[in-house]
Parts: sequence; structure tokens; C-alpha cells
Amino acid sequence: MKRTSQLLLKRFSSNILKHYLLLGLVVLISILLISSSSVSAEDDDEDDDDEDLSKSLGWAAVGLFAVSSFFIAVDQTYRLTRRLSKEGKQGERRKAITNIYLKVRKPLLYTHYFAGLAALVVLLIHGVMLTKDDTEAVIGWVTAGVYIFYIFTGILLWFKIISAKRRPKFRKAVLWVHRSLLIFAIIIAIHIVHLAIAG
Repeated sequence: MKRTSQLLLKRFSSNILKHYLLLGLVVLISILLISSSSVSAEDDDEDDDDEDLSKSLGWAAVGLFAVSSFFIAVDQTYRLTRRLSKEGKQGERRKAITNIYLKVRKPLLYTHYFAGLAALVVLLIHGVMLTKDDTEAVIGWVTAGVYIFYIFTGILLWFKIISAKRRPKFRKAVLWVHRSLLIFAIIIAIHIVHLAIAG
């Protein structure tokens, strides 16, 4: 009995960060939905309110995307340090960065998952509300489309939908796409155009 309780406690503690982040995501979405209904109820001019709320949601999506992207920056920095020599000062730096990376990797990875999903939810709400300017809306939905594809590749990897044993080449290709800085840069570039048009 004691051993079973220790095992359950160990499993819970290993997943506690994931649970808190999931709870945070639910709370964030709830706050957004409540605030959207309260803003609409407070003012008579619904069009202006919707436009202001849509812009706020757009910036919230950008913020969540930035939070999600922090893991990418840390991971890419770590990968670059793997090229350093194992000897001398470079070796010391490499070892120090590796130790830090191994400590922060898991929390940052879960933050990457849930902040990315939250950004997608907020982005979709923002896109649905953004109906006035056709050009702005089209570029916004193009951004959303690329981002959805980007997240979809991450979901395939996260939930291990693609078997590494049965389809190693396909999984490697999906992994390459998801880690591609080119797609990441395309998402940012399209969003910059979207923000420039939105003014």
C-alpha cells in the first residue's frame, strides 16, 4: 500500500507542472471569454468594442506566441553550443550550458506546448472577430493557417502519433519541419505584414 502511494505521488509530482499549465490555459481561455462578454455588455457601441477587443486578442496571441517561442530560442542556443570544443574554456562553457539546459528543458517544453495552444485559441477568436477589412482578414487567416500547420506538426510529435520505429523517415521529416527556423521566420514575417496593415 505504501509503495503504491509512493508511486502515485511520484507520478503526480512528475506531471504537476503539466497539470498546472493546463489549468492555466483553461483559466486564460475562461478569462478571455468572460472579458469579451463583459466588454460587449458595458458599451453601446458594439462595433468599436469588438474592434478594440479583437486588437487586444491579437496582441495577446502575439504575447503567447512569444512565450511559446522562448523554448525555441533556448533550444537553438543549446544546439549551437554542442559545436563547441569539449576541451578548455569552451568545454567549461559547454558543460555549464548543458547543465542549465537540462534543468530548464522540461518546464520550458511544457510552457512551449500550452502557450502555443493558447496562442492558437486566442488567434482563432481574434480572426473570427476580425471581419471589417478583407485584406487584413485574409493575411490574418494566412498567418493562422501557417501557425495551425506548425502546431499540427508539433502535436504529431508530442502525442507520438507517428511511430519512430514504423515510420522513422516520415517522423524525421515532420521533426525537421517543426524545428525549421524558416517556417518560424515565415510566421513572424506574415504577422508583421498583418500588423502593418492593421496599423
